Amino acid sequence: MDEIEVEYEIVKMLAEKRWKLQQQLAEVEAAIAKNSRNFVVGDDGLLEVGLGVADAR
Repeated sequence: MDEIEVEYEIVKMLAEKRWKLQQQLAEVEAAIAKNSRNFVVGDDGLLEVGLGVADAR
């Protein structure tokens, strides 16, 4: 395998992992939205009290 083929395989593997993680994150965000009425997850990933305000995300 030459250098470009090795690079391709590495980037391909990482892109597939990234795609899977994005799918998992979307599932988690949907579950949070479905199950949480009083709390939200902030942009920094920390749990916050929602104070009854609808989140526009």
